[in-house]
Amino acid sequence: MAGVASRHDLPLDALDDVELAVETLLAEEPPVGGDLELKVVVEGGSYRVWLAGLENQHLRRVLVDAGPTPDVGHAILLHVRRLLSSLVDDFAVDTGPGSTFVVCLEKRISA
Repeated sequence: MAGVASRHDLPLDALDDVELAVETLLAEEPPVGGDLELKVVVEGGSYRVWLAGLENQHLRRVLVDAGPTPDVGHAILLHVRRLLSSLVDDFAVDTGPGSTFVVCLEKRISA
């Protein structure tokens, strides 16, 4: 991610935010699982990162539903949503193959 960011003059603090967002998502994944894929695209004044192959369905529900979590056990995942909202300008969740999902993170680049 740093190589792409440096070629497009993405400020270091913005890159740090995106890297922390990705690390936060990865921290919620099971220790053993399938393959993950990371795609980085810089276009239209935005730095976009797609993280595919995520499997934690509780995390997916919290990221998709902005409402209150159904029980206290999901409280930490609600903090993940809040953290992502503070680190990146936008994020979206999409369906992946099988039971996996994809999170797209977007950080707008200040001109």
